[in-house]
Amino acid sequence: FEENFTTVIGSMVHYVMEKCLTNNDMDTDKYVKEYLKDKKFSKKEQFFLEKYQECLKGLLDQILIEREYALFNKAMYEKRIDIDYGNNIHFVGIIDKVLYYTDNDITYVALIDYKTGNDNISLKYLKYGLDIQLPIYLYLSTKLDFKNVKYVGFYLQKFDITSKDYRLVGYSNSDKNILSIIDKNYDNSRIIKGLKTNKDGSFSKTSKVLSDEEITKVKDSAEKIIKEVIAKIKDNEFTINPKVSNGINLGCEYCKFKDICFKQISDEVTIYESELE
Repeated sequence: FEENFTTVIGSMVHYVMEKCLTNNDMDTDKYVKEYLKDKKFSKKEQFFLEKYQECLKGLLDQILIEREYALFNKAMYEKRIDIDYGNNIHFVGIIDKVLYYTDNDITYVALIDYKTGNDNISLKYLKYGLDIQLPIYLYLSTKLDFKNVKYVGFYLQKFDITSKDYRLVGYSNSDKNILSIIDKNYDNSRIIKGLKTNKDGSFSKTSKVLSDEEITKVKDSAEKIIKEVIAKIKDNEFTINPKVSNGINLGCEYCKFKDICFKQISDEVTIYESELE
């Protein structure tokens, strides 16, 4: 792992939010100073660091607004989950924030991950194993010690110094009784981006909502992909088959080794719109 300015910012956001919310202490500057300690920055980095530090206050303000609209009364922060598949095989993940609320023996759960990048939260490439972070968190959360779970939603909370829009971005439960647990004003949400209803009570086109059955399908798909990858690793199968969609090579887009890779055009797997769910 190579630390750079981007990873420092990401880790700083996680650290400050965890400390503020766990300790119920809203002094973001104190925890920024505590996290950075003796780290050195260039003048350019120092300029942007001050921008990010100021935006942390906006992010925290948004989270406090979320509390006004939600029924959640318990939370886990930076929750590490380790799944043991045996034979020294582990799958480990850390969920930034798990919100939960219990009523009549049912535990209502929402998953939130802070994100400083421009991650895509679309599920349309799920069966190809792309944009899979939130589905993986959904699967990991099934290993928590909850009973009779109903998922309210799973979201990214983006942290961007340009847009300064800290609303949740992701998928919500289409059952309005369940949805109201995270947002009592879901008809025109202030905390979930794009979530609103039409005059007839139906959800608008911008609303990303899933039924319980669809949420279960997302979870099961993530689990299936993880187990398939484990099986391939055990069989020493490391096939080069990057996915290409709309002319964009999604598999190689950010790969630092693409200049020394033996990939051929024939290795590429083209994804057609008609194949997307």
